[in-house]
Amino acid sequence: CLTDEAKVCPNYIARYVPKVAIASVAVQDEYSVKDILDVAPGYQGELFNRLWSSGQRNVELLHTASDLYVGRPIVPNLSSTMLQTASDRTLAQYLVLTVIRSADWEVEQSAVAGEIRKAFRFDKEPTQRTVSVEWYVIDLIQERLLVQGNAFKKVGDADVRVGRDKPFASRQFFVTPTGKLFDYVLNEQVASIQESLACAPISATIAEVNQDKVVVPISIDSGVAQGDVLAVYSRTSRPYRIGAIELGTDLEPTAFIRVQKVLPRFIVGQFEGKKGLVQAGDIVKSW
Repeated sequence: CLTDEAKVCPNYIARYVPKVAIASVAVQDEYSVKDILDVAPGYQGELFNRLWSSGQRNVELLHTASDLYVGRPIVPNLSSTMLQTASDRTLAQYLVLTVIRSADWEVEQSAVAGEIRKAFRFDKEPTQRTVSVEWYVIDLIQERLLVQGNAFKKVGDADVRVGRDKPFASRQFFVTPTGKLFDYVLNEQVASIQESLACAPISATIAEVNQDKVVVPISIDSGVAQGDVLAVYSRTSRPYRIGAIELGTDLEPTAFIRVQKVLPRFIVGQFEGKKGLVQAGDIVKSW
């Protein structure tokens, strides 16, 4: 793809849409969002809806435990075991991880006003808020970080406290000043994901080889159709390592398959031009 225009990409013309899994959202500063109901599940669901509405129809929610994230500050868990587990659960090619870093509020005040409020123990309503979110797009097939992005926005001179009667992603929430901050951040994240996947080839690992037939977990929502031709890349060795760090495996083009059947969660293909051993775990991709 030699242009920023997605419609020029061969994959756009070929209808292919890689599958994306939207993981549960992590919140680093729980205290900063205590006034908002259902922040994490609400954000995850709204991100799913916006990606779907933007044309990314091959998308799935991944509801899972906190093993997707590690440490303080929270960062993605990129261990091979975790990525393989996420891939097995969703059959997705890409995984989106999101961390709400903070949604801090504060009271805009002069030094004198602050001393007066402190002396009289008068709690003024907060008038400023900053929302900061970071996201990661993980290639589950290659087991690598594809894109890391972030967005933040601030509002001042407004009633920024939300209240538990306006759950995240509701219409009442998005008309609040804080809701508008999250609306901005969500739009930035969707645009970043779309840009990173605009020209991405579709890819999956072979589930089963039966003589001249192969079964590949590529869903009907990917746009792959009967008669399409996909390439096969065999893993030529055990994973390369430096100490405890796994670098990955070498791949060699081995065959082509022509799609014979397209079923809801997998395709069946027949070999064309096979020149070497093909087995379960090898990679099939558009070319």
